[in-house]
Amino acid sequence: MKKHWSSISGLPVMLPDEEKPLGYLNGAFMDPEKAQIIGFLVAYTKILVPVEIEKWRQDAIQVSSSEALSPVMDILRIEQYGLRRSFLNGKRVRTKSGKNVRKVRDFTFEVATLYVATFEVSKRFLWLEWGKRILSSKDIEEVTPKAIILSIELEKRVKDRKTV
Repeated sequence: MKKHWSSISGLPVMLPDEEKPLGYLNGAFMDPEKAQIIGFLVAYTKILVPVEIEKWRQDAIQVSSSEALSPVMDILRIEQYGLRRSFLNGKRVRTKSGKNVRKVRDFTFEVATLYVATFEVSKRFLWLEWGKRILSSKDIEEVTPKAIILSIELEKRVKDRKTV
């Protein structure tokens, strides 16, 4: 089963019998070498490792205990790759030649394996969005602290013009 970040962003992280959430999903960390989710940012200072998730509910993410949330730097792979390199949300996307494509706005991942399948990029200003593209994680050549570098060059979209 695939999940879209846009459908889970902002969901509360809950204990089974509690009404007050432990926090809300605010972002995702990705292993930059494997394109695999290694954790979710909760309440801006904590991380939820996916193996701690007991149940993906429609209205919340259920965990068994409050110890499921850890300080971000307690995760070895995030410490190894760095916060900026592994944080996926809003990351710039560039071609190998250095052309700025857009920023990551949404992505899909497989719940069972946690591999990122696709990521959506677009430009935004206030509530306006344009230039949306969906790219495969297979097109990632490298992830740096500043950007995702694609292994492909993107063609420019050209409007059809009719000649009279």
